[in-house]
Amino acid sequence: LSRGGRREDVAAARARLELADARLQQARVALARRTLRAPSDGHVLAVHHRPGEYVAPSPDAPVVVIGDLRRLRVRLTLDERDVGAVRAGARATVTAPSTPERVATARVERVGARVFASGDAAGVRVFEVLLALEPGHRFVPGQRVVATVERAGDAR
Repeated sequence: LSRGGRREDVAAARARLELADARLQQARVALARRTLRAPSDGHVLAVHHRPGEYVAPSPDAPVVVIGDLRRLRVRLTLDERDVGAVRAGARATVTAPSTPERVATARVERVGARVFASGDAAGVRVFEVLLALEPGHRFVPGQRVVATVERAGDAR
């Protein structure tokens, strides 16, 4: 016994070690395949699935929604009769009905990002307008707000 283990015992121990290493590697690969990683920094805004649920990859059904709270935007819709009077870069003011004393400033970032049917009998279309809130606002994602947008030609 002072000379070490028998060759057969050493070989069997090495085989068990290699098998354990292979199983460990398989477990690491399986864990990596089941781990979701955020594509960027941000805050979790909504969770649609819980750990242990089966989820098929789909851009239409995200597992979680992540957002950058430093750069909030307001989505508003304008009637097609009014959309021509709004230009990118125009100023806007934003308030929330729950806190009307709180007024934030914004800039029109994009006009006509999407177009929707209004659903009324006249068949009027509405255009989506994106406003970028300027720093210092105290709104939260999903909060209902009211925006007043500067019309083209009203700039001071």
